[in-house]
Amino acid sequence: MPVTENLLAINVSSVNPLEEANRTLTVCNACRYCEGYCPVFKAITYRRSFDQPDLDYLANLCHQCGVCYQACQYAPPHEFGIDVPKALNLLRTDNYARFAWPQQAGKLFQHNPIWFSLITGLCLALLMYLSSLPTSLGKPVESGNFYAVINHSVMVIFAGLTFTYSIVAITLATRRYWKTINEKSTVQTNWTSIGKAIRASLALTHLSNQNSVGCPSENDQPSAWKRYCHQLTLWGFLLCFMSTCIATAYHYFLGIQAPYPYFSPPVITGTLGGLMLLAGTSGFIFLKFGQPRAKQMDQWQLDLTLTASLWLIALTGLVLMVLRETNAMPALLVIHLGFVFGFFITMPYSKMVHGLFRFFSLVLYYIESASSPANPIKRQT
Repeated sequence: MPVTENLLAINVSSVNPLEEANRTLTVCNACRYCEGYCPVFKAITYRRSFDQPDLDYLANLCHQCGVCYQACQYAPPHEFGIDVPKALNLLRTDNYARFAWPQQAGKLFQHNPIWFSLITGLCLALLMYLSSLPTSLGKPVESGNFYAVINHSVMVIFAGLTFTYSIVAITLATRRYWKTINEKSTVQTNWTSIGKAIRASLALTHLSNQNSVGCPSENDQPSAWKRYCHQLTLWGFLLCFMSTCIATAYHYFLGIQAPYPYFSPPVITGTLGGLMLLAGTSGFIFLKFGQPRAKQMDQWQLDLTLTASLWLIALTGLVLMVLRETNAMPALLVIHLGFVFGFFITMPYSKMVHGLFRFFSLVLYYIESASSPANPIKRQT
């Protein structure tokens, strides 16, 4: 594949995310040294050039494990300056705002994600608390009774609105993303590819090198800790969500009112999920932000915002559970719910959407892989 000197000589700081991703992957497609490392390098062999949908697809197919960077002969300080994880990370960040619904909210979030999340969460918590004052004012706060601090109806309204908004925004963004990356494909989506994508997403199949011993750390030694942190965070989040669903069923279908005993299913599930979430996010903070290369990644604040939000939700939830029968409970409840509702409002614009974007990228990848080796996927011109 012909690659011009001008293309190779482009400075990373002088181009936009699409241009840098195109330059980087064009060099990779000519080299192909890393072809067996991960799905990204197999997927680029199916293309002779990269348009914007291709680049969006490849950016979210990347798991940012860093194996290719460690192996690349053109990585800095080489004049080509090839850094696939950094280039695709920058483009993924651009994806979050470009596919967001509404786009203005995605752009606003990216300008200062940390303060945007904190202010949104605290404002929601304060508004929810003030909305409960007319019904709770003057009433004694019973030990462990959250609804004596914040009225149950008010809590349900705020939870329902923030969660519904988040689901709608994420659904519209994901639908827009899938239509973009799949617009040229003439191959039908099938359940086999979807099943493979689900298994790969839950097991994090590709978050390792070709020998399946883990991703390289800053000292170039393979480590499985990044994969473990991903899995702890994912399953911890799911267990916390399951705990909320169980508590909802207790309240509406079984007529069992909160607070629930420490050894009841909702409390046990939520505690286990909170501990896993706290452990996973703590590991991310150590691995991703305690290492020099992680801080060199553009837009690393988005990673920090998501990780810190989940860490604070887990921490305040566990502390609230332990101290729910003390005088600290009302303040802890407001703070915890503020972090939770703030997280749901900002989730469609954070790195959280990468999980869904990557899932649909994997679906397309498995569709391509199952096609003819000579012409893996037919694409309209």
